[in-house]
Amino acid sequence: MLCSAYTHISMLLVLPLVAAIIVYSIIALRHGIVRRYRVEMFKMSVLFSRLLYVAGGAIVYARVYDGVVLLYLFSLITSIAYSFGAIANVTWADYVADNLHDDWKPKYVALDSMISTAGALAGTAIAGAIFSSSSISIATYGKFFLVGGLIFLAGTPLIMLLRDIPRKEPEPQRARLERPSRGLYVAIALSYTAIYIPASLVAPYIKQRFGGDEMWITMINGADFLAALLTPPAWGALLRVLPSLAVARIAIAMSVVSIAAFPYIQRLDFQMVRAFVAGAGMIGLWMSLFSHMIRDVEPAQRIGHSSKVYLVWSALQAISISMGGILADVLQKPEVIFMLSAVGLLAIPLVKASRGDGKAEPHKRIA
Repeated sequence: MLCSAYTHISMLLVLPLVAAIIVYSIIALRHGIVRRYRVEMFKMSVLFSRLLYVAGGAIVYARVYDGVVLLYLFSLITSIAYSFGAIANVTWADYVADNLHDDWKPKYVALDSMISTAGALAGTAIAGAIFSSSSISIATYGKFFLVGGLIFLAGTPLIMLLRDIPRKEPEPQRARLERPSRGLYVAIALSYTAIYIPASLVAPYIKQRFGGDEMWITMINGADFLAALLTPPAWGALLRVLPSLAVARIAIAMSVVSIAAFPYIQRLDFQMVRAFVAGAGMIGLWMSLFSHMIRDVEPAQRIGHSSKVYLVWSALQAISISMGGILADVLQKPEVIFMLSAVGLLAIPLVKASRGDGKAEPHKRIA
């Protein structure tokens, strides 16, 4: 079976996403209260999530329990932390939308994406240092999570200083969406389904069908990370001259085509090129959606819309992680999963038909 060995890992990854889905659903229903207290909720959610990550790392490091019980206890703690992180995601998007000048928003989206990727690479470097300096054990993993949690916690006092920025004069408003289209949520769901489900099969497919090893996976993931680090300025430049959802269509095409081509490329160097294109498309898709949230949506609708976008994104990750391997094992032909990812191209006309792309011209200003 292609993915039977990944069952516990899949469950541990899905639980935090389920917690986030619940929180995003609640926020979508009660977005008025969240908007009213967004700064306070953002600061408290960041503080609590980081404290929980430290606590989770300490529990694993101390090996309070053994075996699967310890793993699921850690997953429960990180799930609660992830749910606080969901609150932070939505409130931060609303804060940026109201407090950052429109001209700076594409640049901020690019910078934020680069910083996130750099943080992930730094975490990888810390993990390498910790795991290479001692024999690998459960305590080693606990040490890694504990150190990472403490690093995040150290930056929390600066976040506690966050305030809304007072404006002396109202900023000229751009043409905005009256209400986000349901078709956009369908398009987002189609896109991420077409990307995440086959992507969950990449590692086992490399080992069992290509005969590759961990070096293959590392090199391909490295090309993906490199794209996420290097391409945000280019996407930011596009967002300055094109509507956010027009950029999203370009990113969807890049992501879907590159993931569909995966099983037909058996050379490592060509796979690295494909992974770079896929990584560029993925970061471009997220940047364009985030830009859409902070630039093109009416303030009264923004938190509700953002929470739904995050909800769809989290739900598709959870479904993909748990279902990708099952579908591959049932069909016995994982290549079919990659071929079916081409359905994601249907998201392109759906995005184009969404309000705010083209007619509303969200990248232009009106007096």
